[in-house]
Amino acid sequence: MISIVIPTLNEGRYLPKLLGSIKKQTYKDYELIVSDNFSKDNTRRIAKKYGCRVVDGGLPGKARNNGAKAAKYDLVFIDADIVLADKSFLKIFLEKIKKENLDIATCKVLPDSGRPDYRFYYFLKNWFNKNNPMRHISGQCFFIKKELFESIGGYDETLQLGEEHDLVRRGLKHKARYKFLAGHSVINSTRRLEKEGFFRLLFKSACSELYAVFFRKIKRKLFDYEFGNYQK
Repeated sequence: MISIVIPTLNEGRYLPKLLGSIKKQTYKDYELIVSDNFSKDNTRRIAKKYGCRVVDGGLPGKARNNGAKAAKYDLVFIDADIVLADKSFLKIFLEKIKKENLDIATCKVLPDSGRPDYRFYYFLKNWFNKNNPMRHISGQCFFIKKELFESIGGYDETLQLGEEHDLVRRGLKHKARYKFLAGHSVINSTRRLEKEGFFRLLFKSACSELYAVFFRKIKRKLFDYEFGNYQK
């Protein structure tokens, strides 16, 4: 069994796509938890319609922590604008994790658009997550054992950016076994790219990475980033 935790804020347009793709999975041994930051649209109603347990969330770190507190099993965090296009994704992903005895695992994230610049952005994102010696993780979809998550104190809610990368680095200090499973992928909405543009988003990503290299934890607001403000 696994607990799938989904942080939300006004995700009424995207949440049905994600939950519909989860319901179509061949793997059925899961509970669904939506950690919602008091959405003003129909997010909570949709979540309940799909049989999700709804808990009060907050900003991404707090939302994921609150969802994890309500969870009974090992955790799979998935963002609301993801789609599991392969019906066997969860089955194969979890089988690989069990076979390799992993504590933390993530996968490739691909865009829902064929635009060359968008595809190049995601290529860079996946390459960096796979090869970065500081150990990055794709926050849009990843697995972590609940026991490990609790032992390292979950997400650091004081961070403004990079909270998922901080989480995996703290896990590695506890001798966690981590792997980027490049043979598995999920589909991500390009709504943020469409709103901010390729070069602006790439610049923000590069600056935040450099800041993390020199200062490690990003506790000050470097850019305007509004959770739930990337609808299209």
